[in-house]
Amino acid sequence: MARQRVGDLAAGSALVPVQGGGAPAAVARDDLDLRAWASRTPVSWRALVGGGFGLVLAGLVASFFLLAGFFGTAVVSTMLTTGSGLVFLGLHKRRAVAAAAPAPMRALSASEQLVLRERSRRLRTILSGPGGPFTFERLVELTRWTRDAVLSALLYMQERGEVVEDLDLDSGEWVYLAQDAEAVPGAPPSLMLEERRALSEPTETEG
Repeated sequence: MARQRVGDLAAGSALVPVQGGGAPAAVARDDLDLRAWASRTPVSWRALVGGGFGLVLAGLVASFFLLAGFFGTAVVSTMLTTGSGLVFLGLHKRRAVAAAAPAPMRALSASEQLVLRERSRRLRTILSGPGGPFTFERLVELTRWTRDAVLSALLYMQERGEVVEDLDLDSGEWVYLAQDAEAVPGAPPSLMLEERRALSEPTETEG
C-alpha cells in the first residue's frame, strides 16, 4: 500500500456499487459499443460535435451539387449519417465527462475541523521529527490510529500545503515529510547545478 499515494487511497476507500444480474456477454458487447469508444478516445467531445456538424453541413451542401443517382445518394447519406453519429457520440461523451467529475466536497462541521486540526498537529510533530520521511503505514503504526484517520489527516494537510508527498526512488514507496521540516542534522546540503558550477570555478586569488 505504500506504493499508492494518499489520493489513490482516498479513491480506493470509497465503496463502489456493484451492479448485479449482468451477463459477461453484455460487458463484451459494451466494449464494442461506439459509445465506449467515444468515452475512451482522446478526442474531445467538442471536436466530435464540431466534426459531426461539419459533415452534416457538407452533406447538405453536397446534395445540391451531386447528380441524382445511386452514387450521389450514397455519398450524401453517408455524410449525413456519419455526421449525426459523431454529434451523438460527442454529446454522450460530454455527459460521461460531467458524470465522472468529482462531486463537490462536503463542508466540514466545526467538530470535524477541530478533530482534523488536532490530528494534523500531531502528525506534523511526527513528520518534523527524526526518522523521516515516513510511509503511510509507518504513520499508522506510530499514531496507532485507523487508516482512515491517518488518511483524512494527510489529505487535510495536503490541501493546505502542510505536507510534502514524494516518491522514494530507492524503495518505490510514497513517503511524507512536513513542508517546513529541516534537513537531517549532519546531512550534506543539496546544491543546485548552478551553485555547484560556481563552487567548482577557480577564484581570482587562485589564479
